[in-house]
Amino acid sequence: MFGKKILAIGLIGMLTLGMGALSVSADEAAAAEEDGIVGVYKMDESYFDKTEASEEEIEMMKSVGGMMRLVINEDGTGSMEILGEKTELEWNEKEIIVDGEGAPYTFEDGVLTMGEGENVMAFKKMTAEELENDATGPLTPGDYDPDTRAGYYKLATLEQDGEVTDASVLAMVGMEVYLVLNEDNTGMLSLFGVPMELTWDDDVMTMDGEDAEYIYDAGTITMESEGSVLSFVYAGTPDEAPEPEEEAAE
Repeated sequence: MFGKKILAIGLIGMLTLGMGALSVSADEAAAAEEDGIVGVYKMDESYFDKTEASEEEIEMMKSVGGMMRLVINEDGTGSMEILGEKTELEWNEKEIIVDGEGAPYTFEDGVLTMGEGENVMAFKKMTAEELENDATGPLTPGDYDPDTRAGYYKLATLEQDGEVTDASVLAMVGMEVYLVLNEDNTGMLSLFGVPMELTWDDDVMTMDGEDAEYIYDAGTITMESEGSVLSFVYAGTPDEAPEPEEEAAE
């Protein structure tokens, strides 16, 4: 089945790690522009230059850090979100307390550094503009051409076991999943920079000898494979698709 190829690359695994969209209120966005500790923070990657961790460990921390947010509220509460999992916290003038464990912190020039010794994490306060651009609500189709299905389509959602995951969060760590359907009925599926050639007609896409039925409706492509439902939305013409990192596999 077509879905086995997707599973082999790790698409299902990446999208079912519990990654959720960061919910940011207007008040939190405004707070990011104000002075003081209150606000929403992301991992400060410049801090990795000061660590003795290996290159592989740093890359892993950057990947996780891209999906990590620290929220500091004015009332002494807050939360830490990692891959969509939220942990409540409390804070005072000296410590940030998570799961009953307190860690000292400093705040200077928009950077909050918590912990001490080797166990230190640094977070950079996000601006209102960054928060707006970081919002990860469900994707919707762009201005598609009603006379053709050819186009560049981004993965919008994945439904598995009744749970729907918003795939746009992958953009936070530079990972994209997309389809390209050309006018000549050829195309490509790109999974995290790995392209795979395909052919398509009005009902079926074929890749590496495997077929997958799909439904097209007003700029949206939906296919079901191995119990999972993948939804793609129109994002542009075929030539507007990004170049894959590797050469396409035939």
